[in-house]
Amino acid sequence: MYSDEDRLAIQTKFCEMLPKKNFNAHKTCKAINLSYSTYRDWLKTDSSFKEMTEEANDRFIDEIEETHYIIAKGLAKRDDMGKFIGWIVAPNLAAGKSLAAARGKHRGYGQQILIDMPELIPEMTDEQAMDMARQLFEEEQEEEWDTSDDGKKEDIQP
Repeated sequence: MYSDEDRLAIQTKFCEMLPKKNFNAHKTCKAINLSYSTYRDWLKTDSSFKEMTEEANDRFIDEIEETHYIIAKGLAKRDDMGKFIGWIVAPNLAAGKSLAAARGKHRGYGQQILIDMPELIPEMTDEQAMDMARQLFEEEQEEEWDTSDDGKKEDIQP
């Protein structure tokens, strides 16, 4: 049995070691010489330890989301004047879609697109509705292009 002071020290060490062991509880226990059964018991009986482990996991999820956001948005390369000159890392649409699906459910994002407009398109099949949505999207993308003096299209960068 551990004293309250020792128990808190071990629990703190566990939560510090957890990310270093890739959030593998068995490896973390082994690294700090704690039995896995004691770890499981503490999770069930000690609400403060459970909260500590949840906070460690939440910090990890926050780091993943931050990295995911950077990948989705891309990293712009700028000259000394701050003008956009290209991409260090180009925006990743797949990362943006998965981030929106995970974080934007309350705004209508997710793994499925639900189109519920029977009064506007009563005779349209799902496939026809998706084709219309794609066409509208392509038209919107075309508006993001600007024509230069020589008639060539140039992408307007952020």
